[in-house]
Amino acid sequence: MRASGVPGLRLIDSQFPSHVLRGSSFNISCDYDANGQQIYQVKWYKGEQEFYRYNPAGKGRTFDTPGVNVNVDRATSRSVLLEGADRATEGVYGCEVTVEQSFDTVIAAGQVTVVAMVDENDLQTVTLGLDFRLRGSHFGSTGLVMLKCTAEIETVFYQSANVRIVSRTMAMRSPFGSGIREKCLRKSSVG
Repeated sequence: MRASGVPGLRLIDSQFPSHVLRGSSFNISCDYDANGQQIYQVKWYKGEQEFYRYNPAGKGRTFDTPGVNVNVDRATSRSVLLEGADRATEGVYGCEVTVEQSFDTVIAAGQVTVVAMVDENDLQTVTLGLDFRLRGSHFGSTGLVMLKCTAEIETVFYQSANVRIVSRTMAMRSPFGSGIREKCLRKSSVG
């Protein structure tokens, strides 16, 4: 989030989700304090292109913008509901709040990325390697070391698996020798 403003009118908070699921709806919002001044208009942008304008004197107005589908019935001076996210929806979104008489303005912006979850037939697996040496002191009195494998995409996807390594001998060269790699991969594939 980037935010700027002038005394009198101030931006309190803005919300632009960093990741959204393809096909989903999501809110973007800018909460402000007009400090008793009348709102002139609130403009909403994707990149440099305005896609919605709120005017307190009349009904909101939409502008054709690729990848942006505004639910006009749910739009307010502080938030806009966007529906049917697709690849064209990705980009930098922003709001610009202006008050009457002084025309003071506050601006906020944030990046939105669209994530597509694939079905089981189109499973995509990412394999990362980790190489480390375990010493007897790592096992402590329990004789165990716990590994945690985690796959995460912000608020869209989270999966985690715990794997236990039992102390055997210091001759064990690879931590993946006893199927640990396969357990982590099986439990943390993104699909």
